Amino acid sequence: MSSKEAQDRAAGGEELRKVLLADGTQVTASVSVQIFKTGHNKWGYFRFKTGGKTVQRYIGKVNAETPDESLTLGWKLVRERRVVERSGWSWLIQRKSP
Repeated sequence: MSSKEAQDRAAGGEELRKVLLADGTQVTASVSVQIFKTGHNKWGYFRFKTGGKTVQRYIGKVNAETPDESLTLGWKLVRERRVVERSGWSWLIQRKSP
């Protein structure tokens, strides 16, 4: 499975990765999972590129059994912690409540 497919599945679909920036630019975001040499924790970051630069926001710990589960947890935290909204951006498509 490609990284794009893994991101799409973890986010709930490609359309749920789309973010509208304050200037009207539309971007497709992703969650990055990093493990630092000093420990075993996995740290999540919300990321996208715009204007040739990478924008990144810390999400929190995304410790899970598998990489796919860590991505899914990361996307869940992005929404629960309102990372997009707190940064002055908005979701292009709002996630429907289950």
